Amino acid sequence: MQLNPLSATQRGMPASWLISYLRDHGIDRAEICRAVDVDETSLISNSGIMRTPLYLQVFNWASKRLENAVLGVDIAESINEREFGILGHLVLNGSSLRESFKFLERYHCIFSPDFEYKFTYEGGRAQCHYAEADIPGADSTQDINFGLSLITRAIRERAGQSWKPIRVCFTYPQPDDASRHSKHFGDMICFDQAINLLEYEDEVVDIPSTNADANLLPILLAQANKLLDEQQIKTDIVKQVRLQVTTSIGYRPVTSETTARRLNMSVRQLQRQLEARHTSFRQIKDETLVRIAKDALASSELSITEIAMKLSYSETSAFDRMFKKKVGVSPLQYRKQNTL
Repeated sequence: MQLNPLSATQRGMPASWLISYLRDHGIDRAEICRAVDVDETSLISNSGIMRTPLYLQVFNWASKRLENAVLGVDIAESINEREFGILGHLVLNGSSLRESFKFLERYHCIFSPDFEYKFTYEGGRAQCHYAEADIPGADSTQDINFGLSLITRAIRERAGQSWKPIRVCFTYPQPDDASRHSKHFGDMICFDQAINLLEYEDEVVDIPSTNADANLLPILLAQANKLLDEQQIKTDIVKQVRLQVTTSIGYRPVTSETTARRLNMSVRQLQRQLEARHTSFRQIKDETLVRIAKDALASSELSITEIAMKLSYSETSAFDRMFKKKVGVSPLQYRKQNTL
């Protein structure tokens, strides 16, 4: 199967999880910067984005520094999916692995547009294809290990820890010692292949999830679809602010200060740019929260208190006042008018 070619961009990879893992294993930012010859302000942005070529360089340097040829595997085994923002929440809330993998394939570009997952099903077997960023001369070994191990881990969490794939293919050359690969992935491993591939019985993807939140999923999908639509027009500062507000929902508080920091500008610069477009951070934030609240009120069974909490309101009354001011009716009235 031919995958659509991917082009490396400066958009990069959210990599706070990698920096955190290295810090926990005794490697601070200063040492990383010395090793890859960048200053600390250029290593990773305030929003956690690392340029893709630098991300691959850091990942593979860390593998050598820690003398761990399968560092990507070990990180994938220990990482919390919620560190991947809305993409991680979507995967966690799929009703089955088939649905979670469908979300991963469709929405991965929100997490990083430089990498790609594809899933196919035929004859009782399933295949996961992982396309790394197309950067001439770059070593993607650890990222490939990480990408395929995340899928392996997801299946083991449903099928049992003894589960192993039928076949695994890697595009990178065979290492001197592949015993760790065999221990993790099984004995059917091929290196120097045209594609990165994980093949397994398709029956495992239909094992139902016991932790999925059916009420939360429609809200996540609505926001993911909006983010997907906006993927190509992120240069618009209003859409960038809306993106920051949306992806912070239920995860971390969002203020003009944190938003400006993630966009690599001062609060005053952010205010000036928004004023030039006849809007403000508060207006965009409230409009975005109202849009999300409307979706939740109309399509979920979450209580109004639960919706307010997910939108970072400490008191339901404050949420009620904001909603009524923007919409003209209370959240309860809106729900009654927009549900069957």
